[in-house]
Amino acid sequence: EEVEEVTACRAQLSQASLGGVRVLLEAGCGVGNTLFPLLRAMPALTVYALDLSATAVGIVRSHPLAEAGRVVAAVGDLTEGSLPPELSGCAADVATLMFVLSAIAPSKFGAALRAVRSGLRPGGAVLLRDYGAGDGACARMEAGREAKRLDASAPWLVRQDGTRAYFFSVEALRELFEREGFETLECAYAHRTTANRATGATLSRTFVTARFRRPASDALDAEFSAP
Repeated sequence: EEVEEVTACRAQLSQASLGGVRVLLEAGCGVGNTLFPLLRAMPALTVYALDLSATAVGIVRSHPLAEAGRVVAAVGDLTEGSLPPELSGCAADVATLMFVLSAIAPSKFGAALRAVRSGLRPGGAVLLRDYGAGDGACARMEAGREAKRLDASAPWLVRQDGTRAYFFSVEALRELFEREGFETLECAYAHRTTANRATGATLSRTFVTARFRRPASDALDAEFSAP
């Protein structure tokens, strides 16, 4: 199901959100399933990419488009609060967070957003898609004992395979980004129903889709604070 969501995100990026964008920062790039179709569709695009997995980053680096100089990829952890040194030159027009923030411990959300912000140019935007509050998958996982809550007061679960999932309300997500200095452009729920073809069972899914912006005034602040 999440694969379908990432496919939908990729289509949205290609068709609308990246018009005129020259530099993209992809946090949580995996093996490049999103970035390489974008590079093929947008010949002028350069991508800075990072992922926790050294294996995934190695696959990205070995791709012909990366070897041609259109991708700078590095192993990195957003929760450290900064981008890895290899990406120090990144001043992206757009950064993407596709089902990335929900896998991070809530105590590290702020550090992750500071890392992303450091790689955006003033006026640059973050495009996010992630799990939303009220998602039927959350209730299903808990009812079936497929996952357990890591915090009784927060919608933060760990699955049996050790992966984590946080289910965001739009209010909490907006507050989180604004606390880290972003401006909210859009933050809303997206609803869809999925069906199991074998059993015919359906599940109501809720995701959150959002756009945030690093204030353009950051450029003026940097100019006036320079020695």
